[in-house]
Amino acid sequence: GTMEGKLAWGVRSSDTPHPLWALEGDGPVEALRAVQVEDGGHVVAFRQGTAIYVGTLGADKVPIGGLSRIAGLGPQIGSPALGVSGATAMVVFADRASTNDPWMLRFVRWHPGQAAGEAETFSIPPGGLGEQAMSPGVTGVAGSRFLLAWTEGPVSSHQVRAQTFATSGEALGAPLTISGDGVNAGQGQLAILPDGRGLVAYMASPTGATAQVVATPVACPLSAP
Repeated sequence: GTMEGKLAWGVRSSDTPHPLWALEGDGPVEALRAVQVEDGGHVVAFRQGTAIYVGTLGADKVPIGGLSRIAGLGPQIGSPALGVSGATAMVVFADRASTNDPWMLRFVRWHPGQAAGEAETFSIPPGGLGEQAMSPGVTGVAGSRFLLAWTEGPVSSHQVRAQTFATSGEALGAPLTISGDGVNAGQGQLAILPDGRGLVAYMASPTGATAQVVATPVACPLSAP
């Protein structure tokens, strides 16, 4: 959380907080994420205003370097999704230059402890509803890979899709269609075991039915990403 203009951590809400980085502005810290890295430390990401910030904590919960600021394209920016695979971290978020533009996904890959680089734009692979992409989820997968899920399609009809990537950013294999036909679906979140088996959970609204949470099993084996 935050205290006295700084990001801070505590094991329990009743503990005395330990200050980390000074925040650049007075706006609220939103969508705070933390993922553990191999050495026992953590990478941290959050949204403040129209920017995403990322940083690294050592195993002793002491910051390694400062925060990296990733500026948004316009007046709105989505919540960050954060994942780690091997020695590479990845943050993904929805962004757009104006409220009249469709949402797109942008992402940054970096080595924890180093400054994050420039954001890259995710190109929606063919075969889906297209038009826009938003609400990402990302997680590390064995074999120096990431699995990225996103919500795609026009406002009235969304679907959840996913794609495996190498830590270099190269797409591996064909994209996956996670949600079924005739279902307005979105907000996909990932949980993958070390052997590559897992699931994508998402919100779904079948025609004429109330919204529900659905989980689709996925597999990302090393032999066939």
